[in-house]
Amino acid sequence: MEFVLARLTEEGHCAFPRADLTRKAVEMLAIPADIVSAAIDHALEEKRLVARPELSDGNMIFLASLDVSEEILSRNILALARGCHPCPPIDVPKAIAWVEQKTGLTLADSQRAALTTALASKVLVITGGPGVGKTTLIKLQRKFRIGPTNGRSGFKCLEVCAR
Repeated sequence: MEFVLARLTEEGHCAFPRADLTRKAVEMLAIPADIVSAAIDHALEEKRLVARPELSDGNMIFLASLDVSEEILSRNILALARGCHPCPPIDVPKAIAWVEQKTGLTLADSQRAALTTALASKVLVITGGPGVGKTTLIKLQRKFRIGPTNGRSGFKCLEVCAR
């Protein structure tokens, strides 16, 4: 099961719903579902996998190492977000209009909401599937120095801005 979950992480998944993991493992490994289910149970008992039934997508199954990483990352993000914002407040609608005028882009409502949140937040995590505007927001952030980047997002910014 670790192999299947590792492959799914390559597709961008940190965890996968148990029923979907079972189906995917049956497809990938050509093993009957009852054996896959037993293997998942065994890996959970051995603590190589972790189940998080409280997550919105149902009974999510994580690789143990990714579960620990997610927990540490969550705590660190919460710690970074505490306290006052280090920058003075700005007129967000005016700033968005200025950015749109300078770039010739018309931001979607969800992008405007994300940019509004970015300007008011010490920490912002932008997620979503292909085509929702994550790359556009990264480009705007880099071009107009909306906020600092570091870590993986910094590398993503460099990759996107190099295009």
